[in-house]
Amino acid sequence: MTGLGVMTVIGDIARDVNVHVDVRGPRDLVHAGDTPAQIRMGLGGSASATAAWLAHLGQSVHLVGSRGDDPTGEACLEDLRRLKVEPHLRVETGTPTGTVVVIVDSTGERTMLPDAGANAFLPSAWCVNELRGEHLHVSAYPWFRETSRPAIDAVIDAARLRGMTVSIDLNSYSLVRDHQESIVNLLDRVDVVLANEDEWRAVADGWTAPPHCHVVVKRGAEGARWTVGDLAGSSPALAVTLVDSTGTGDAFAAGFLSSWVEGAPIEESVRAGNEIAAICATRVGPVPEFPA
Repeated sequence: MTGLGVMTVIGDIARDVNVHVDVRGPRDLVHAGDTPAQIRMGLGGSASATAAWLAHLGQSVHLVGSRGDDPTGEACLEDLRRLKVEPHLRVETGTPTGTVVVIVDSTGERTMLPDAGANAFLPSAWCVNELRGEHLHVSAYPWFRETSRPAIDAVIDAARLRGMTVSIDLNSYSLVRDHQESIVNLLDRVDVVLANEDEWRAVADGWTAPPHCHVVVKRGAEGARWTVGDLAGSSPALAVTLVDSTGTGDAFAAGFLSSWVEGAPIEESVRAGNEIAAICATRVGPVPEFPA
């Protein structure tokens, strides 16, 4: 896949603290004691991960978000540049860069403890001014925060006025569940909705996708299914040994969008999403390797 256009991704930028433990889940951690772990730090945030995989696939990607005026923010900025992403990161003075503790158990499943930090602050006018290209991809996390929701609404409206296509990844079942009524107005304004099965169930009863809208439901080891109007289909996942599930949904989004924005049929784009998700699942962390 080779990039033909320019895309903007908007959402969270974070430093991930990946904690790999040899237990089957957080409940098996030693309470009030020590649990041996392997710990690494690296670039995180759903939007950052999607942008990084898009750049890895040859797309020209602009990432819009906020960071703190701190060494963590500088590290995120440097990592994004090394990954060939064009960062548009506003510095939120006095607020730390977002950080996420990611606990990965022996099965490869992850539990996240996020501190939004500077991600909670996105000025609407500034975000609209940073919009570039023919497609906008939205990580839903900022929309779920009252402080940054107006910026996401403004960017989507601006993208529609410019004739850009728009996609959104719902990102979090618990947050979707808590915003079931209000999220309908958001989904009516996009061309592609990406969700896992729990997220999709949380909105499906209260929302009917418009005929033009591409709905893609990510099902992990079961692959993905899709609908567009009256058409529907599915694509199996690739058989791999799961190392770390962190970022696999973001990688899927990148694989899907990299194909879809170039005009590929939805079934082909879903297969591309599964391929990139499989690559991500076999490595530690949510982003691809740094280019040589």
